[in-house]
Amino acid sequence: MSLKDAAPIRIDLNASDAEIIKAGQDAWKIYGHIDILCNNAGSGHNAVVEDISGEAMRAQFQTNVFGSIMLIQSLLPSFRAQKSGQILNVSSVAAFDSMGGLGSYCASKAAFEGFSEALADEVRPFGIEVLILQPGFFPTPWFGSTAKTNHANNSEHYQEWYEIVDTIENLHVQERQAGDVQKCVTRIWEVAHKTGFASEIQFDGSKSSMRVYLGLDCAQRTKEKIAWLTENVNRMEKIWRSVEMDDKQLDDWIANRK
Repeated sequence: MSLKDAAPIRIDLNASDAEIIKAGQDAWKIYGHIDILCNNAGSGHNAVVEDISGEAMRAQFQTNVFGSIMLIQSLLPSFRAQKSGQILNVSSVAAFDSMGGLGSYCASKAAFEGFSEALADEVRPFGIEVLILQPGFFPTPWFGSTAKTNHANNSEHYQEWYEIVDTIENLHVQERQAGDVQKCVTRIWEVAHKTGFASEIQFDGSKSSMRVYLGLDCAQRTKEKIAWLTENVNRMEKIWRSVEMDDKQLDDWIANRK
């Protein structure tokens, strides 16, 4: 089947759950078989926590989390019945390494990653693969649309964070570091088909192979955060060890828990 044979279905992720689920079911009826679901829809909202409205926050989660979950639900019964299928959930390095000024976006992507990990555990026995695609910086229209967020209620105390989108782009210009969109799309295709650059990577269905990092900045930021998380947990060792039950408490709890 070529692209000219495709029958596109337009989905508004702000629609009702039932409408989104129906769109997924309609796609299955058209083709009779679906191998891959790629959840690539996403929007950004540039606002600090003190200023962002509940409405804007909920809209962010509707697009980046809830709409995609409904689409996944619509296809899971068929994936499970055919004992195969791939779910590619596009996230962001900001899900793991969040930043001021984009709190709602970072939070929504973090939520989507947590959901994806749980989903992977549930569907692995049915031969369904869940991958999290985690891009770094790519010069796409996303940054332009995020920068145009309505800032009518900006707090004068947080101006630096309302310039965060420009700051990110300028930093990557200075460091001459930016992802190539076409290369990224090609790598994603290869990951889905386990060919090309992905052919020698062991995708064993475990959590150690479910995140696909895309971009030097993504990998660098991830490694840096892992380092300070390790430092953090080591620094707090005296506290986390202090809250455990002693042997008698544990024995009493085990004896009485039924």
